[in-house]
Amino acid sequence: TTGIRINFDGNHKVRYLVLYLGNWRSDQLWEYSARPKTLTIQVGDSETKDIEFSDEKKNSVFPLRNQ
Repeated sequence: TTGIRINFDGNHKVRYLVLYLGNWRSDQLWEYSARPKTLTIQVGDSETKDIEFSDEKKNSVFPLRNQ
């Protein structure tokens, strides 16, 4: 399993996560870069979301509930 883990110090509330998939430096680079089709996001020990992405050059915004 491949993943990214982000730990926060608890002093800031994270309200949402914004992802820009692919290489956004140019339309050509975006077209040639690999992008995930699905992703599982886990917040804390209790919240898990399975996300499917459209193959469009747009950011993906995911609201997170307050921890």
